[in-house]
Amino acid sequence: MAFGALASRLHRDYGFGEVRGDGRARARLHISRDHLSALRQELRRDGLGDPCEPAFVGEGLSRIQQAQTQADEKGGAQAVTEELVLCRPLTHWHIDDTPLALPPLMQAGQLLNWPSLQQLGQRLGHTHLVLVENLALMAELHRLNLPDSLNQALFLYRGDVAADRQVSRAYQCFRAFKGQLPLVYFGDFDPAGLEIGLGCGAEQLLLPARSLWPALLSADWQGLKGPETRWFEQRAQAQRLHDSQLPDSVKQALLAMDRHKQTRTQEHLLAHDVALELRAL
Repeated sequence: MAFGALASRLHRDYGFGEVRGDGRARARLHISRDHLSALRQELRRDGLGDPCEPAFVGEGLSRIQQAQTQADEKGGAQAVTEELVLCRPLTHWHIDDTPLALPPLMQAGQLLNWPSLQQLGQRLGHTHLVLVENLALMAELHRLNLPDSLNQALFLYRGDVAADRQVSRAYQCFRAFKGQLPLVYFGDFDPAGLEIGLGCGAEQLLLPARSLWPALLSADWQGLKGPETRWFEQRAQAQRLHDSQLPDSVKQALLAMDRHKQTRTQEHLLAHDVALELRAL
């Protein structure tokens, strides 16, 4: 896990995990079964309960529920965004066979209560659910060179997953639709994007068309200025992927990046009208 505020405190206060990484690689806290067992004993010793028991993590109240009995409506309450996700279609919502047009405004989506969205089930007339890595794309989805099969997809922003906060439940929402809609991940065309795609529960990846990879990953593609840094910054992710059993779609994408030592972001794919295609996982 990333060596953020929580990981740092666990390591400092309980000796939990092993810190790996130096100035050239982002520090991470590596955790073994022995570490987990030791932490469980330490927490019980401190009277904090057994983290393996369901009662250890209580179900928090919303601020509105908290305000019914407490002067401090915030203390101990769920985050305001606990069940909210940012979601949108390209042009129309399709509910109960009725197309509902988006307002004629540039927008990144609507903040929706994801359990109520998931409960619509078969009433939703969309073809896919696409998890999007970067917020910058959400307001520009209509500019993407998408395959026709995604014209009636729903697009879900992945959310801010910084170490000290999580402002959405996008992953939970995404996985809850398994069996209801085909699940697609669309991220940067780099090792980190491939790794997220493998771990988020997606059934397909939305990638640049494979026939374009040699040109797309050329060092002089589109005359971009400045050095390539992402490939070298993501060597750890690339190595983890190299050491894994990969679906062919991911393996070939990683090999192409490795061959050219180049990557491309979602913003590059949109700005340069790169054709995209679905690849199975």
